[in-house]
Amino acid sequence: MPIIVVDDEPTSRRLMGAILRKHNFEVVEFGSGKEAVDFLQGHGPVTMIVSDVLMPEMDGFDMLRFLKADERFKRVPVILVTSLSDTESVLKGIELGAQDYVTKPVSGAILVSKIKRILSPKNLVSWWWRVKRRCAMRLSRSSSGSAMQLWM
Repeated sequence: MPIIVVDDEPTSRRLMGAILRKHNFEVVEFGSGKEAVDFLQGHGPVTMIVSDVLMPEMDGFDMLRFLKADERFKRVPVILVTSLSDTESVLKGIELGAQDYVTKPVSGAILVSKIKRILSPKNLVSWWWRVKRRCAMRLSRSSSGSAMQLWM
């Protein structure tokens, strides 16, 4: 499953893509949040999304709102990458559901470190148990529907 990199600035997008490929991640790049959302709706799951915030058409915050509101994508980890470093912008991203926030200019070492931390087995196991617990709670509350419907 690929990591999606979203940035309207081609140089920045290509640089992040190259950094991630160098660390053996599969990468798909897009120039806007809308392009990334269109891809997600028509394709299979992704590992993670690394997205700029300031973009035309659909910015990173709007894309994050869309992802977290859709059951299919709400659990996809998102790292926001942006030149916005004020406390309000950082808090907004985290409150909207971003797992982390990286300021530009991007340090490849920091970006890769944050991705590896989020994707570490310890974090994934913790995520798995939270999902399993949620499903068990839904199943216990529901008298109809299959377990698979409750999982989705």
